[in-house]
Amino acid sequence: TGPSLHGEGRSNCSGVEVTSTLVVGCTDGTKQYAVASVVQWLQTSHNVTIAPKNVYHFDDRESNIVSFAGTGFNAIQVSCETRQWDGSVGLCGAQESEISVKDGANRCHAG
Repeated sequence: TGPSLHGEGRSNCSGVEVTSTLVVGCTDGTKQYAVASVVQWLQTSHNVTIAPKNVYHFDDRESNIVSFAGTGFNAIQVSCETRQWDGSVGLCGAQESEISVKDGANRCHAG
């Protein structure tokens, strides 16, 4: 499901149709829309209700974390210690210690 389902370029995920828990191709800063659509799809198609406070998104880019602020969902930035030279992209994936339950939008170095 998602804008890049068949290899297309990435695009804004606001209003994208979701038919799976895997959504591919959302541009940075729009992944919160895909998450909301997945939660809605689970409720509508599978009668599975997940409260927003129980939803977690993990991402290496700060722009994909701050966009979750105020949504009721939780987002945690990962790959905090292994960053690209300019700090924008995490390298080598998340550390096990970064996968945790924290409320809100949590950046590597908030401030």
